[in-house]
This record gives sequence, C-alpha cells and structure tokens, in this order.
Amino acid sequence: MSLIDAIMREWPTAQCVTSDEAIVRWDGPMPQPSAADLRRAVERHGRLVPAERMRAARRLLLDACDWTQIADSQLDEATRVQWKVYRQALRDIPKTQTDLTAIVWPTEPA
Repeated sequence: MSLIDAIMREWPTAQCVTSDEAIVRWDGPMPQPSAADLRRAVERHGRLVPAERMRAARRLLLDACDWTQIADSQLDEATRVQWKVYRQALRDIPKTQTDLTAIVWPTEPA
C-alpha cells in the first residue's frame, strides 16, 4: 500500500501533496501525522487490502449462486444441499484461510 493510499483511507479529509512516499505539504484540517503514524497507517491499511479483495470476490461468487437457494429453483434437494455447503464454505473463508493473498476457493458443485 502506498503512502498516499494509506493517507486517503486514514485521513480522508486531508489535503496533502506527497512525493517519493513522503509528505511535501499538509493542508489537512488536523495536524500532520508523525512518521510513526504514517507507518502504522500504511501497515494497517496494507493488511486490509487483501481482505477487501477477498470480500468483493466472495460477494460475486455468492451473488452468482443465490438462485440455488430459492425454493422454486428446480434443483433437487441433494443438489441444493451441495450448493448450501459451497456457499457456507465461501462465508467461512476468513476462518479457514490464513493467507488472503493466496486463497484456495471452494469448488462449485457440478
């Protein structure tokens, strides 16, 4: 995560100019953050990015198979249960995956 990305997330109302990962000018409504504050923001938000990507991808996968859980989907009960298990595995990814940059996605039922 770049410094400017972290600043935009941590201090969204800040108005600043950065160059080579350093603050050149700070015109924000709050005092300019210290170097330690900036390092912590970059680290904190750098960890969030993989989680945000995972959530977005998971949402797309869940949305694509919502129809499988509708009562009139014309799937037999065994197939509906397979989809239900798959969907739960998608929801459990934050608990089951330790590295959100290399997710092993569950396999969609046939």
